[in-house]
Amino acid sequence: MHALRITTYVLTSLASLVFLAMVVYGYLAVQDLRNSLQSNPLFGGASSFSAPGAGDTGLDVGDNYANLCSANPGAPECVGG
Repeated sequence: MHALRITTYVLTSLASLVFLAMVVYGYLAVQDLRNSLQSNPLFGGASSFSAPGAGDTGLDVGDNYANLCSANPGAPECVGG
């Protein structure tokens, strides 16, 4: 009877640990999904062509060297030209 009690205790403890691990994994998976959806333009996130972020020059993809040099005269493409 003593061995049955120990086996029951061990299995219950393992089941509790597995349940807690699943809860933590589920929480992290939901957070990862939320972050992915927030950065996806199809779900209301910012697109790569929206307002400039930190460290961005604010130039759009179609800007040429003249616009680059007027916005950032110290750029290597503009020096000496």
